[in-house]
Amino acid sequence: MLDTLVAAAEKRYQYAVRLREIAEATPANASFTLDGEQYTRVVKGKSKTTNFYVLKDGETKRLDTEWFITSTFMTWTFIEVLRHTGIRVEEMVELTHLSIRQYRRPDGSVMPLLQIAPSKNDEERIMPCSPELTAALARLIKFVSLDGRIPLCRTETNTSE
Repeated sequence: MLDTLVAAAEKRYQYAVRLREIAEATPANASFTLDGEQYTRVVKGKSKTTNFYVLKDGETKRLDTEWFITSTFMTWTFIEVLRHTGIRVEEMVELTHLSIRQYRRPDGSVMPLLQIAPSKNDEERIMPCSPELTAALARLIKFVSLDGRIPLCRTETNTSE
């Protein structure tokens, strides 16, 4: 069933990308259809944002297509990282681009490693990356990079008690 889950996550991401592309090409307040679903492109106030909002027929809450793309892509990424590493969710959310390391073998070839922060056993782990995990991490880095650089980000914490 895991392959079915991965395929469904990838399909949902591709749907989000197509939705954004069609919404961008559609004039404000005009309707369009994607895979049998009817949408209307709506404009949020007078702002000149680059985000495109759509309203699915029969629904009252508009959808930010940029957020939808990010959400579906990150869902796919989480599934891929979890299935190729076996790490816990708590460990996964602590990963950053600095968790990806390189090991240069004596023959000169490079092997990617994933550094996992101390968690349950209070011990750091270093895990070799499979080609599939390496591809998923490279795709993630490409998705979040700005002009080849990874943007600074911070972890949101819940301060309510």
